[in-house]
Amino acid sequence: MPETFMRRNLNGFEPADGEGPPRVPVGDVVKVTYSRPRSLAHQRLYWGLIRLVFENQSYFTTKDHLHQAVKLATGYAHKKTRKNGEQYTVYDSTSFEAMDQTEFNEYFERVVEFVCSEVIPNLDEGDLKREIEGMIKP
Repeated sequence: MPETFMRRNLNGFEPADGEGPPRVPVGDVVKVTYSRPRSLAHQRLYWGLIRLVFENQSYFTTKDHLHQAVKLATGYAHKKTRKNGEQYTVYDSTSFEAMDQTEFNEYFERVVEFVCSEVIPNLDEGDLKREIEGMIKP
């Protein structure tokens, strides 16, 4: 299936990569699936937050363990039950393929809220965001 990136402007959408979709005759109906590609800068901001929290705690032994705990606490994991009744946790993916930018924005805001209310109570969300933005080099 063809895929292209489009940019929103005042008149609608235009090709963002210079190519655009193949010509479609006027009046034809096409099916369009869209998503907002993830921002690499926002991804770096998230991992900066994880690194900052990890470096200032002693409970989690790896950043990945902290990442999994954050996903569980923010609703990006769910419990499953095996046939024998034993429960286990399935963690949702936060990869570029699994979440577009809109979904990642929601996830990131939940993580910041969780960190500021549960991990470091009374930490101001704006202060945390400014701190991690200062850690990330452009």
